[in-house]
Amino acid sequence: MTSNPNYIAPQSASAPITTNLRKDELAALLTVEQGATAQQRIVATGNSIPFVFCRQTGGVGGAWITPPAARYGVEENANTGDYFAFGLVVSDGQLPAIAESDVWKGPIKVNTLSGYGITNAYGSLPTSGYNYTLSSIGPDTPATSTTNTETYNYADTNVSFSFSGNSYTVTVTGCTAFKFSNSKITTSPNAAVNYFHRWAARSNGTLVDGSGLTESTDFSASFSFGAPVTFTLTIDTSFSGYWPNPAYLVFSELSYTYKVTTTITTPFIPGAVTNLPLFAGSGGSFAGMSTLAVKGRYAVNAETGIYKQQVRCFVRNGVQVERVLGGTGSSCSFPDLAYYLLKNASKVSTQLIDLPSFQGAEEFNSKYSLFFNGVLANSVNLRDYLTRVAPLFLLRFVQINGKFALKPALPLDGLFNVSTSVITPSFVFNDSNVVAGTYQKEYIDINQRKPFCALMTWRSQTESVYGTPKTNEVRYAGTAIDGPFEQYDMEEFCTTENHATLIGRYILASRKLTTHTISFQTTALIGTLVPTDIISVTWDYASSLATGESKTVFYQVDAVSEGADGAFRVEATHFPTTATGVSQVALDMLIGI
Repeated sequence: MTSNPNYIAPQSASAPITTNLRKDELAALLTVEQGATAQQRIVATGNSIPFVFCRQTGGVGGAWITPPAARYGVEENANTGDYFAFGLVVSDGQLPAIAESDVWKGPIKVNTLSGYGITNAYGSLPTSGYNYTLSSIGPDTPATSTTNTETYNYADTNVSFSFSGNSYTVTVTGCTAFKFSNSKITTSPNAAVNYFHRWAARSNGTLVDGSGLTESTDFSASFSFGAPVTFTLTIDTSFSGYWPNPAYLVFSELSYTYKVTTTITTPFIPGAVTNLPLFAGSGGSFAGMSTLAVKGRYAVNAETGIYKQQVRCFVRNGVQVERVLGGTGSSCSFPDLAYYLLKNASKVSTQLIDLPSFQGAEEFNSKYSLFFNGVLANSVNLRDYLTRVAPLFLLRFVQINGKFALKPALPLDGLFNVSTSVITPSFVFNDSNVVAGTYQKEYIDINQRKPFCALMTWRSQTESVYGTPKTNEVRYAGTAIDGPFEQYDMEEFCTTENHATLIGRYILASRKLTTHTISFQTTALIGTLVPTDIISVTWDYASSLATGESKTVFYQVDAVSEGADGAFRVEATHFPTTATGVSQVALDMLIGI
């Protein structure tokens, strides 16, 4: 028994899906949030730089990312709200600018925050206008002002004031009531002599009462005010030199009420500033990387620690690459991705890449909308990766005459459609060109051909909602209703249900219909025969019931090698066809199962 060379291995059962990457690749989990309020990731030494490869077309595609921070600035401020400034590593390679409306901080858009800033860059990290230091500012002590008003009363008899000159003024500040009785001007506090005089009362400088020009030896009056005033009572005479020197102003009764207001103030004291240690990743180079600086300030009453939440970005257009069909720009083509990685990650010379095969693969994938929208975040063997992922785009990653190539897994017509016409084999083999004794046939393990249900997981996403997994159950009608189940996780790159369903049908049909593999040697000149070509093998046979019978079976070439003796060794896998020579796998995949 042998295994199907085209066998696509399922993944083991997954836990509840919370990420947009393969759950069986632990390192990838570091590139995605575990919830909208997860804390901001930071760059860790030794981690791979993500590679964002996507292009949104017709509202479909693009990729959500949660970039790590290489610069981490925070100001915990109890007075104006917490501030953050993160310098993020977005992707290896050059990305077009990410729109402000596509940058989120936790569950909210950054451009809704106070004093926000979003700056894209390539080859460096923006620093102007971004404070990447860490500090904590305590609450300010505001200025205060305390006012206190007290009321005082004065009342006495035989009150006297000594003075010189022709007038004397009694002043009461904050006065609310004033009364005097029996005023007189005399030579001593107790003298009986009384001189003529006149009086005038003023409130805040305005005359309120008085004797006018009339002078007498005795006056009395009283006043009250609704609010405190500066009250003055002036006693004078129009006769110069008439009064004694010194003279005495005497009242038989004097009383008044006044209020004293005092204000105590304290100055504004700013909150204490505590400088925290710088984030350990404050150094480094960003050559060849796309970066993003993001900043903003939350309201004072925002949730404590909210500034720590992860920055999320929706990338509509990923890294700009050289396209196999010409030009440069963002792409969602798996052949473009493979071409870029071979040239840039593995440094493969273009002379060792079969560009026409990549171009044909791109035409084919575009025809069926088989697109790659995702983030490569793991360090993997590139050839293993391309070999593993290519079948999920109905392609095979092979080597042809020493060059890397992408070939369709099924025959195509001239318009890059999967062919449902009668197949014309590239070579025909029979007794005349197969070296005797070299033909070997091995049947595929029957367990691989049993009915099963393929669980095809893909990523459903919008521009405002983080990608969520969807799973389609694909099975042959009436089979595997209760299992067994095999999971095929395409969340890493697949964003359409049609893509996932088409691959599920291909997997089921290939597993069910492919029965065996063969190998043989031939002396025929087959130098142009390459992997994925379709060949036919015809055998004549005779039995007790019939003679001169023959049987023709189609195969898909897996490998061709030339031995030292000049003979070619061919390894091929059964390629199921209908009685008329049409690919049965193609029919089941396209028409339905």
